[in-house]
Amino acid sequence: MTRILHVGVGPLGQRIMSDLIERDLGQILCAVDASPSLAGKHLVDLVPNANPKIKILSSLQEVTDWSTFDAVLVTTSSDLPGCAPTFRELLRQGKTVVSTCEELVYPWLRHVALAEQQHQARGIVHHGARVRQRHGPRAHPRAAQPGKRRRQRLRARHAPGRRRHHDAR
Repeated sequence: MTRILHVGVGPLGQRIMSDLIERDLGQILCAVDASPSLAGKHLVDLVPNANPKIKILSSLQEVTDWSTFDAVLVTTSSDLPGCAPTFRELLRQGKTVVSTCEELVYPWLRHVALAEQQHQARGIVHHGARVRQRHGPRAHPRAAQPGKRRRQRLRARHAPGRRRHHDAR
């Protein structure tokens, strides 16, 4: 089972953690959130099926043993500049990062310099897809429930010096 460090314990993060635990898709070993109202609380107070021993840390600097995690799930922000410092630290630690940051679908659209910097720093490949419900954009966790998903056609714009990607259906 994948051992996960979860960064961002807001409503979306709580729902994703709950789904991961319910579906037995991963084991949450640690949670981090910079919000003073969440840091220090037991994770089980926010995610009922979580391990009662896990306390929410206030920063990544409080994580002591990085070798215990296989991957990090980041649900902090939907814009790349807001997530970039977190990504840099996690990649510096050599961790696989999965994020709900929507701008990772195609970071070269609005943040060319930042996307190039991340791409060159670690040879990062940015992948992503946005899931929408039938009645407009809604919370991602609800769209991920069985029977509630609908694929949406995605188009990637060609970045200078990059290979063209075909439309996904």
